[in-house]
Amino acid sequence: MPTTTERILQRALDEPGLVPAVQALAPEQLDALVRAVGLEDAGQLLAMATPEQFEHLIDTSLWRPDGDDEAFDHARFPIWLEVMLEGGEALACARLRALPEETVALAFAGQLLVLDRDTLGIDMAGASAREAELVEKALDACHYLELENYTLVARRSLGWDAVTETLLALDQVDHELTERVLADCCRASTELVEEDGLHNALSAMDALADDALGEREDRHAARGYVSRADAIAFTRLVERESPGELLSGPPPPRDAITRAYLQRLPATETSRAAPSRTRALPRALAEVIETAVTPPADVGRSLRGALARLPDARRAAREAELLLLANALLASDRGYTHVRAIEEVLRLCARGLEHLRARAPDASLEDVGCDQLYRVGHALTRAAKQLRGG
Repeated sequence: MPTTTERILQRALDEPGLVPAVQALAPEQLDALVRAVGLEDAGQLLAMATPEQFEHLIDTSLWRPDGDDEAFDHARFPIWLEVMLEGGEALACARLRALPEETVALAFAGQLLVLDRDTLGIDMAGASAREAELVEKALDACHYLELENYTLVARRSLGWDAVTETLLALDQVDHELTERVLADCCRASTELVEEDGLHNALSAMDALADDALGEREDRHAARGYVSRADAIAFTRLVERESPGELLSGPPPPRDAITRAYLQRLPATETSRAAPSRTRALPRALAEVIETAVTPPADVGRSLRGALARLPDARRAAREAELLLLANALLASDRGYTHVRAIEEVLRLCARGLEHLRARAPDASLEDVGCDQLYRVGHALTRAAKQLRGG
């Protein structure tokens, strides 16, 4: 028996008018819907997504926590290719061509050992008969493909068909892009064929990862996201602050992480309030979106009222601060979902506002940022735990 989410999704797919409605969703809303349905069953949703929405889906699905940073999830990339190929090779190629080239190169470098055939031939010519025999047996034991002047060897068996099918199709559509991607992969792989080259090859792979991660973080910053490193630094700052000092004096000054984050935002993000993007949706789809990304109405109600009374520009600025706080929780690897992070931010900001108004009735969101309220609310929570001995 299909789940409620599956029935809603089927209704959306059966109604052509919903295609522009899905494309009008904010990337975060489509991400929530895809997660609710499951990637393996979301092929048609991915086919409807705009390039901006799809790039966001890739950014959130294929990067995972790795210590204080993030790493590309190479094991999951073939699943994305298989789902995209359900819509045809043309769709898969179009999606890859719309992504940053650094990300495409990194993704394929994690699937393939790309060897220059001329260089490999020279190396094999100087090898002993025994070494040549071992190489031949190794190649026979794994998946490999000859493409142009390269030998492509599978680094992992799962997803090989999807990887090679997509790469061959991409070569037909955009040969120059494919050549550049293979050249990048080859540089990351070449040293593996030499006796002492493993470290250098891994270093080349890391360089690809650094380029792709840096480019991704630039995109995320422009959309209001927080890097994992900044999120961890912010949460550590909040946890180190003294509750006594925060609660006995005026609101704390804005921290350096928040200042830098707000300076990176496009001017339009803090100059006007963003309009709702769910009002025009059919009711069933709107309900699943609201359930996925909107907290209950009673969470932070006092804060909502205060925000509603602000001029548009000031309200937009405060909403940008709330976005920072929610994304910091999501990126800090504390197990928060989107809904839980938003609930926590609204709850702590509301507590902070109530505390300030108890001390100074004229305290207003006109003058105090949500990031400052959050830190006060967090200090109140810590102080209460200390009183309870927690």
